[in-house]
Amino acid sequence: MKFKKSIVSTLSISALALSISGVASAKEVDNSTVLIPEGKQASFLLQDKISIQNYPITLRLGEEYDIPSHISGAKSWKSDNSYVASVTGSGIIRANNPGDAKITVFKSNGTVLGAIFVHVPKP
Repeated sequence: MKFKKSIVSTLSISALALSISGVASAKEVDNSTVLIPEGKQASFLLQDKISIQNYPITLRLGEEYDIPSHISGAKSWKSDNSYVASVTGSGIIRANNPGDAKITVFKSNGTVLGAIFVHVPKP
């Protein structure tokens, strides 16, 4: 009987520790580097995991899409194919030519928030 209680208590404490640290239920874990002073021993494991959000959209030639009004936390962006879909400094995507493009969206700290996959069909 004591053995069962010990296991349950240990599991409960582990679950509580993960829950408090945010690892158990978070979509994203901080990707920053943690420096440990020399001679100190780390008693935790840091994992670099991030959940990238994907946003597929279809725009007709000449149509526009405003990133900041649709994706909260978006602060900067970059198109991998401006010939198909360009993006302005204020976050307006414009469909220029038929094809596919990926707009990578970044947070204010420079980490990737997500990607907008733009499809521009032939007219």
